[in-house]
Amino acid sequence: MWMARLDPITEADLLDYVEGRLSSDERAMVARRLAEEPALARRCEAVRDRTLNVRLLRSILPVEGVPQEWLDLLSKRPRH
Repeated sequence: MWMARLDPITEADLLDYVEGRLSSDERAMVARRLAEEPALARRCEAVRDRTLNVRLLRSILPVEGVPQEWLDLLSKRPRH
């Protein structure tokens, strides 16, 4: 029941979408919702921007300077 898991779509779900960790069915459902819901699309863009900013910080800061929680989020492996 993946649809129930993604209704409502959370920030964590959006992060999984941005990071490519959703199944193809989940990804298609989120993409459809993003196309239909401008507010959700804006939230997704904000998640994408934050993710990029964290990656940029990680590239310029020593690993010790990045909170472990952020490193954990960035190192999650895609689900299949």
